[in-house]
Amino acid sequence: MYETMTQDDEAADIILGLLSDGNPRTTADVESDLAHRGAECSERVVRVLMMLKHRKKVVGSFSPEKRTWVWTVAE
Repeated sequence: MYETMTQDDEAADIILGLLSDGNPRTTADVESDLAHRGAECSERVVRVLMMLKHRKKVVGSFSPEKRTWVWTVAE
């Protein structure tokens, strides 16, 4: 059966691509990177990051120094 990619799936692929360089990024960094690529999904970034975290594809942790979440690709 044919499955179409949802906008969340497309955003997830883009986010995984951004994080694949190994550099940790804050949620705001991810939103900014997506905006520079012309992606119109800033309001769903947190939802997609949490979905990826639940699927164990990314690791997210709260950084008290930066006062935000920092994300990397899971190993």
